[in-house]
Amino acid sequence: MKFLHLLWFIPLLLIGLVQVSSAEYSFRFYCDEPAMIGYPDSLNGYIAPLVNTGDDDTLALKLIHDFEPGWTGFICIDELCFGDTVNWAMNGGDSSTVKPDIAPGGNVGEGWFSIKINSIGNPSVADTLDFFFAAGYTTVVVNGDPNDNYADYYVDALNENGIQCHTWPRWYTPLTNDAMDMLDMIYWFTGDATTTLTTEDFAILSDYLDARNDFFISGQGIAEDLQDSSFMQDYLRVAFDGVTESREVDGIDGDTLSDGFSFDIEGSGGANNQTAPASLSIMNWFATPTLMYNDSGVAGIKYSYHTHQIVYLSFGFEAINDSQTRADLMEAVSEYFELETDTSTVGIDDPEDTPELPEILRLAKSYPNPFNALTNIEVSVPDQQNVNIAVYDLNGRMVEQLYEGHMTAGTHILKWDASEVASGIYHCKIAGNDTESLQLILVK
Repeated sequence: MKFLHLLWFIPLLLIGLVQVSSAEYSFRFYCDEPAMIGYPDSLNGYIAPLVNTGDDDTLALKLIHDFEPGWTGFICIDELCFGDTVNWAMNGGDSSTVKPDIAPGGNVGEGWFSIKINSIGNPSVADTLDFFFAAGYTTVVVNGDPNDNYADYYVDALNENGIQCHTWPRWYTPLTNDAMDMLDMIYWFTGDATTTLTTEDFAILSDYLDARNDFFISGQGIAEDLQDSSFMQDYLRVAFDGVTESREVDGIDGDTLSDGFSFDIEGSGGANNQTAPASLSIMNWFATPTLMYNDSGVAGIKYSYHTHQIVYLSFGFEAINDSQTRADLMEAVSEYFELETDTSTVGIDDPEDTPELPEILRLAKSYPNPFNALTNIEVSVPDQQNVNIAVYDLNGRMVEQLYEGHMTAGTHILKWDASEVASGIYHCKIAGNDTESLQLILVK
């Protein structure tokens, strides 16, 4: 009898084992544009679709960062926002949109952060996406080196001339049209890359140059890699004339950019990475030599076309073996581009360019947002009027009255101290001759 009972129990046990072992936990997490140049004084968000490709599961998301001072970040999923961690339940086959958001709080800088996701059903099923964010200089050094080795040579030379800049990790992701729209000047280097520019790069740069923007590019493998491309012919306007053994570069007497320069592109004072610097042939009258190898090959060209200029060095600028020479040459390049000391930033208005009076009644912005306890709310008033400004929760209940009464024309700053209020999404509303609301995100 006991044996019969055991026979009855074994199939149930096997069924249970089959159900557990058949559970497959998996998900897909990706972002088409994981790098961004954004505004220092606003909320900047990424779009990262998340698809549960396995069984029903709960996914644990964590924001990992080493932000610039004053920056905050949080995770939004679909229409809900959280702090830097959240557990998100998903049925098999369901999709959600993860939206990591960065608020620099008016602070310029750049940095990396990550979103790590683990399956609760099987913690060994995990993935991590890396993101890059910069806010918000209008000059950028595009780092096309696959080993990410040489950006400091360019940044330091620009900084020595008072030009502040960001770096863009081209080795990680292409430059985007949105980022290009925020830039005034691009310095691009390819370092040790063998594939120097892609068809994606051609499209982006063609639009940028067609819009009459200045451009600097440097790299030992560019001419050889692109020798059959239309970009080489139509934009750089040179041809590949072969690899040179020369490592000595000289300026041209009387040249507006290079007169008086003489330097080596080998030795310990620079990157010492030049294995195949190229000699160039000029293709048309637009381009003129500006630097020469000591074997008489063309080492760099410059040209002006309508309202934009290009400087192309067929060796790696990073290999110039003296830091002062690099700074001096970058100064000459900047003067050729007619660049002045660049302390400008995207998203921060120049007071001299700000209209004397706002055109409409509005809540222009809040900063920081998201915030922890205290935020500043900018109010624009076109003409003197009575206004009511209050903060409401998502259920429409008033949380705090910020202002009620007469307000003069101009821009005003109100502070909301939310230290006694729970984390969440709130709306600040202004009512006067017009009405408007502004979303505020409180993260504690």
